[in-house]
Amino acid sequence: MTYDVIARARRARRRRRLRVAAVVVAFGSIAAGAAVLAATPSPTSSNTHAVVLAPNGAPAATASVGGQAEPGTSAPLPTDLAWTSLDGLSLPSSASAGPHETGAGLARGFARTRAGAVLAAVHLAARVAPQVGPAVFGPTLREQVVGPAAAALAEQVQAQYQQLCDQAHVGSGAPVGALTSALAGYRIELYTDTTVTVRVMTRTDQPGTAPLYAAAVIQLTWTGSDWALQAPTGGVWDQAMTLVDPTNLGVYNPFTGGR
Repeated sequence: MTYDVIARARRARRRRRLRVAAVVVAFGSIAAGAAVLAATPSPTSSNTHAVVLAPNGAPAATASVGGQAEPGTSAPLPTDLAWTSLDGLSLPSSASAGPHETGAGLARGFARTRAGAVLAAVHLAARVAPQVGPAVFGPTLREQVVGPAAAALAEQVQAQYQQLCDQAHVGSGAPVGALTSALAGYRIELYTDTTVTVRVMTRTDQPGTAPLYAAAVIQLTWTGSDWALQAPTGGVWDQAMTLVDPTNLGVYNPFTGGR
């Protein structure tokens, strides 16, 4: 009897880890076994991965004020939002806030505003996902990622991409897998003319279970002409990803134009 109880508890913990891993697969090191940025296959596919945007190591906020985003965290998005898909992930764009250049699958030219920073955060984080392939993550990492750990992040993404190719038994060069989560909300935690911290929440649907919400933090730096993604310490994103309790969804602003 005792053995059965222990075995069931271990199985439950393994299932929980798999669910967290499915939600928290993000943009970086496949070697990080702690779900964030690890390319752990989802239970239904060997090369399809959920996406959570990259954290910067800051702890996630969970408190709400009357079920609404706290003062100072709101950044109304433009009313002209249009949505496009990047390997299965729908991303918002705006003629006024950016990106203004989207050739070759890249995203450049974001307004130096709160709305522009929010859009830059989701676009740049998505484009350093290994699933999008080296034609996208390569130039994004070289030209739109800054900080002392930028080279380490590039190494992590390349290693994760190669492992995904090996798992899928495909040659290097093309996109591999898919980004299967949806953007669910955002909140600005810091905004200056040169530095922005944005917390982004995503939703991942798993068959037979309730949706899982996860939050992560993205830091941006103004380069003089555009927003750039700040690479995390050590080039890995596995330190501060958190699941969001459904009762705390109200602390995030929805990805809705004019909200």
